[in-house]
Amino acid sequence: MKSRDNFLYSIFVLIFFGLSVFLAFRSKKYNNFLNETKIELIIQNQKIQDYNKRSKMKMFMDSEELQPVFLLNSTNDSIPIQDLVITPKLIFRFPNQFCPPCIESALTSLKNLGDSIGHNNIIVISDCKNSRILKILIDMNSILSPCFSYSGQLNFEIEGKLGSDRKPYYMILNQELKVSFPFFAEENDELNSIYLSRIRKLFDDEQW
Repeated sequence: MKSRDNFLYSIFVLIFFGLSVFLAFRSKKYNNFLNETKIELIIQNQKIQDYNKRSKMKMFMDSEELQPVFLLNSTNDSIPIQDLVITPKLIFRFPNQFCPPCIESALTSLKNLGDSIGHNNIIVISDCKNSRILKILIDMNSILSPCFSYSGQLNFEIEGKLGSDRKPYYMILNQELKVSFPFFAEENDELNSIYLSRIRKLFDDEQW
């Protein structure tokens, strides 16, 4: 009888131990899942906040007037931007410190767009410090559109951002220096293609 009781006790201990291990493992797995879910929610919430900020900045840029500035070309001449937009132009503005592959991809897309609407209908504005660096940029990327530099800040909120938060952007600019169709160029490839297709149609149809 005593041997049977010891056997049952041993079985009970093993079951209890096994159940404890199982519950501990399950609890750890659940906690890991919970932590992963919390992290994912934080990431998604940050993406929503970033999207809302971008949307807000674009809304405030649309129909805004650019304050007159002088741009520097690769031969070290200063040119008032008003002289470059006698007819509406697509402006691509970018900071040199932004993701180089992203800039190269955008410039390649602009060259393809220029083949369709004319390279002179596109103006590229970097923030190079001098004409020598600007010329290197033009040569390295085989830029066919008029390319200039402005190292100061244009009067848009995005220009005041630092590091990767200061994103490259597109806009249409007319002779009154009024902005239309602003768009941040760091969006995904599909949205970029849709935007540039829309710009192509605007120039093809001359919808000004």
